[in-house]
Amino acid sequence: MGSIQPNCAQGQHKRPHPTKSICYTLALQDLKNVIDSAGHDGKTFSEHSSKRGGATTAANAGLQEDEIRELGNWASTKTARLYIDNNTPLRQQRNLLLQRLL
Repeated sequence: MGSIQPNCAQGQHKRPHPTKSICYTLALQDLKNVIDSAGHDGKTFSEHSSKRGGATTAANAGLQEDEIRELGNWASTKTARLYIDNNTPLRQQRNLLLQRLL
């Protein structure tokens, strides 16, 4: 399997700049390209997929809702709760897919 050149890469060495933000559109396209290259449909994932996955993983690890809110940079705990996926079979399926990708 070859490597994927990220869309967000900049400069002579074609690597993301360590101190500059990257464009949302390019980061999202990079995520979809990685998922597609692993043989899955990248159209089913978004930037929020990783935010939801992070919040769900944190909740599964026992973090309190206030801690998850702070880590996700949400203004309210109510908003953080929207990102925590309590659908266990679906959550397990996503976790397995993401583990294979990493």
